[in-house]
Amino acid sequence: GRGLIPDSFGGYKTQRFRWAYGAVQILKRHWRALSETRSKSVRLTRGQQYHFISGWLPWFADAAHLAFVAAALLWSILLLLKWVEFPPAVFLVPTLSVFVFKIASGFWLYRARVKCGWRDRIGAAVAGMALTHSVSRAVWQGLFTSGKPFFRTPKCEDKPAVVQGFLMAREEIGLLAGLLIGAFAILYRFDISNFNAQLWSGMLVVQTLPYWAALVMSMLN
Repeated sequence: GRGLIPDSFGGYKTQRFRWAYGAVQILKRHWRALSETRSKSVRLTRGQQYHFISGWLPWFADAAHLAFVAAALLWSILLLLKWVEFPPAVFLVPTLSVFVFKIASGFWLYRARVKCGWRDRIGAAVAGMALTHSVSRAVWQGLFTSGKPFFRTPKCEDKPAVVQGFLMAREEIGLLAGLLIGAFAILYRFDISNFNAQLWSGMLVVQTLPYWAALVMSMLN
């Protein structure tokens, strides 16, 4: 098929939000058809069930990323107040491993299925990461709401000004700033030579990558 792609980062985010939000509504409404061998209303084979669910699981991973970020920011505040201790390093493994797996699998899939060069694979990785926040918002809102109006994806827009570029990524920029401030504050509060502080700050910095990607995409646009 042929069609127009969004001309702006704002339109790109709106389009992906609509896709992810709609997918969650389908899961909520048709979960029986996706979990049973034979449903009264819809008959899906095991293969069809697998492809529906596996196609949407990465979006739930993006939703988990937002939960990790919120938890990390809250824990950082409690650390700065010295109300809690640094968590064991083993608890940081899931956060980092999921992120690394997502990037590595994306590179492998683009090489194997799209057969594009390394520059295009990097571009695809940045573009995919840039949508992390939009997808996570869509999943969380989709789980607890329904019936949001249909958002038409803007097409053929004029190129936005620099200020508009910042506005299109304002939520991502806010989270980016919060994570960076938290990382530097932890190092300052507990001394830069403290291994636990280094590990925690490093984890916060790694979590900023999707938000850097959103800012880069918006400004390139």
